[in-house]
Amino acid sequence: STSSRLLKVGVAVLVAGALLLLLGAAGAFYFWNNNEKHVYNVHYSMSINGKVEEGSVEIDSTNNMERFSTGSGADEALEVHDFEIGMTGIRFSGGEKCYVKPQVKARLPDVDTLNKDSMTFDLEDEVMPAKFEDDLIWVAASDPLPDSTFLGNKIKNLCGDLPIFWLRPTYSSSGQRKRRA
Repeated sequence: STSSRLLKVGVAVLVAGALLLLLGAAGAFYFWNNNEKHVYNVHYSMSINGKVEEGSVEIDSTNNMERFSTGSGADEALEVHDFEIGMTGIRFSGGEKCYVKPQVKARLPDVDTLNKDSMTFDLEDEVMPAKFEDDLIWVAASDPLPDSTFLGNKIKNLCGDLPIFWLRPTYSSSGQRKRRA
């Protein structure tokens, strides 16, 4: 009777242990799949005033941000679009300032749910003219932000300890004349 009771307790402990192990494995698998980082990188080349520049864009739909990098070394420019707070941060390598400007608040779509075939295209040897509003220029404020607490960590990490200046859109005098005409 004692050995029968001991056998029942042993079987119960073994079943409970197997059940806990199975639940732990299922939980770990679920946690691992849900925490997979969904970041997409695209590398590109573009000609700016006849000079070919390499660049990349990183789309992070989980953190609702985009990060652009153009050039390299002393000529590198970094730009972070934080769609959560509706701000863009810009930093130039070797520069002593960081810049911010407002942008639209939005939610980036999860790139996994988009049709990859419609997103993939070949621009090899293609010339894609870009039309920019020549009369719109961004001018930095003369004084740094007195309080940058509203910016959030994405832009603060970009700027580090550099002073942060607002960029404000301004139209050149030729643009003002065209608008009045």
